[in-house]
Amino acid sequence: MPCWEEARRRPTAPGALSVGNLRPLQKKGTGGIFMLEHWIEQLLPPVISVLELIGIFVVIHSSLRAFRQYLRVIFAHRSADFKLELAEGLAAGLEFKMAAEILKTVLVRTLEELVILGAVILLRALLSLMIHWEMKAECAIRRQREP
Repeated sequence: MPCWEEARRRPTAPGALSVGNLRPLQKKGTGGIFMLEHWIEQLLPPVISVLELIGIFVVIHSSLRAFRQYLRVIFAHRSADFKLELAEGLAAGLEFKMAAEILKTVLVRTLEELVILGAVILLRALLSLMIHWEMKAECAIRRQREP
């Protein structure tokens, strides 16, 4: 179950501010901010899921393309830069997944969830940084090989 659904189902402490606690206080014509929060809670989970799926699709697609190029290098003895293509695909997939994580911060209800989400974002950012560093190193090596 995604973390935003767990937060919605978890009961809040008495007196804690939440959308469920605030809705009964609405008067006619004064629900603007509460309506916005309701719409955000309804629209973000599908958007987050779509971004996660796009990231997964990009990683799978780039992995399959890089594997195909790798097979060409091994069996057809062609030169191909499969490492760079794989790294670019992984970086693009991670960017989509990080966008989903950033949107999840809007739905976080507790400090514990925020800390976990922050750790996930930090790890993905470090992975992205390492992949970009690897791509730069691979490009530099390729330039040195060319006359």
